[in-house]
Amino acid sequence: MLLDQIVLPGIVYPALVAGLLAIADPALLQGDRRRPSRTGALALAGGYLTAHVGLSGWPTLPPAETSEWLFWLVLGTAVLSTLLGLRDPDGRAVWIAWVPLVAVLLWTLTRPLVRYRWSVPQSAAWLVVIAISVLVLGWTLHRLARQAPAVVSPVVLLALFTTVAATLGLGASARLGQLAGALTASVAAGLVARAVLRRPIEVPGRLGAPVAALAIGGLVWSGYLYAELPAAGVAGACLAPAAALGALALRPLANARPWTRVVAATLAATVVTLPGAILAGQAARAAADEYEYGALQPEAAGYGRCPGQVPRAAA
Repeated sequence: MLLDQIVLPGIVYPALVAGLLAIADPALLQGDRRRPSRTGALALAGGYLTAHVGLSGWPTLPPAETSEWLFWLVLGTAVLSTLLGLRDPDGRAVWIAWVPLVAVLLWTLTRPLVRYRWSVPQSAAWLVVIAISVLVLGWTLHRLARQAPAVVSPVVLLALFTTVAATLGLGASARLGQLAGALTASVAAGLVARAVLRRPIEVPGRLGAPVAALAIGGLVWSGYLYAELPAAGVAGACLAPAAALGALALRPLANARPWTRVVAATLAATVVTLPGAILAGQAARAAADEYEYGALQPEAAGYGRCPGQVPRAAA
């Protein structure tokens, strides 16, 4: 049961799909060792989408739940990033096109709450907070991919996705944690492909930063608004890339060895996300004592279900 229902669809299959997409760049297949791969966005999205299909099945059209909307938004962002990246490898044009997708994410996350629970001032305040957090997350991920050494960004994201997966799994919903875990598996597959093939494979890379920001932003805010994810979990996930950038900017690390910078940036990102994970673990233990573990399952957490429930943010 654990292998068939969790490990294979949530980790193994996403890693395989992400690894295949990561090496599918024509330039890399032709032996170009200088140009970074341009399929990092597709690789990260492919792993996430594979996990969604394996764990929850194919989403409906039109989407009925928040998770289904996120499926199509991640797919659209990956395709858009890859196509625009053919003309703009730095990914600047991608961010202009990404903003409307963030607006759609806000609508899908908050529509039931705006309609049934929040007042007009509450709606305006929450929309601003969520929008700023996702935009800041995306901007710092892009800066990290551009400014940091090539291996720093994926290693930092590997730590970030792992911590977020644990935080969501403990403090919000098992299904949310599994989807974040698929992002971890996708980045790990990219690192393995880079080491084995000795090619400049980057997952997610510059073009995949919008995909990572949209996926993580959607998952953590779903956990906060519709489950029991602590606010520290959301803050940690959104600020971790900024902490990594801050660590890399420290003068003692400016000319340090590459792996020293990798360790410093990863530790900074992990330290920021740890409070949320600790609080989530404490909440999980308290909930387990009172309601048993079944209260943490996706159906009980209400992921994507509203307005029948009263989300914590609306209380």
